[in-house]
Amino acid sequence: MLGYWASLGRPVYSYIHKGQTIPYISDVAAQELQPLFVTGCLVSVILLNISLVLILKARSAGPKPSVKLLRWKRAGISHTWFHYLAIFLTAAGSVGLVLLARFDRLQYPDLHREFLTLYV
Repeated sequence: MLGYWASLGRPVYSYIHKGQTIPYISDVAAQELQPLFVTGCLVSVILLNISLVLILKARSAGPKPSVKLLRWKRAGISHTWFHYLAIFLTAAGSVGLVLLARFDRLQYPDLHREFLTLYV
């Protein structure tokens, strides 16, 4: 997106902050490339969530020890809760990224900031 902006001759958008020389990618998306921006965000979200679930599944799979004590230490409650917490936070960030892409900075500046906070 920034390459596209540079190829246009580095236009200065009316709504960027004073002293800001390079726009955010969402600024460029708000002007010309919103469908591309939304599609890129959706692909990123889908691939991120798939990779996280596959990584957590691969980590939890493996040889199970026969002694219950060793098994408890290997996959304790905190370990399992961290998996669930990672999945929950990734899902929340994914929702934030998709909504951030949909509600651009030009038309919805307040919503854009709120979804940026959720994403980060």
